[in-house]
Amino acid sequence: MKWAREYFSGRKGAPKMCLEILSQYAKNEDNCKRGAIVFVHGAYQGAWCWKEFFMPYFSRIGYDCYALSLRWAREK
Repeated sequence: MKWAREYFSGRKGAPKMCLEILSQYAKNEDNCKRGAIVFVHGAYQGAWCWKEFFMPYFSRIGYDCYALSLRWAREK
């Protein structure tokens, strides 16, 4: 995750971007991981829109879930 922090924080000449990452890990009873799902919101939304229903559901059936909030930061 070090690369993501450096890239999205605007270091090393990369574009400045605020990135919020919510995560919820697999919680199924048979401890079988199926992979990972990355949720990306649409306009006028954020990572929060996935947190209440979608992330708990998919983590229960064995997926690690990550939701991103993408907001471009503009320098004045």
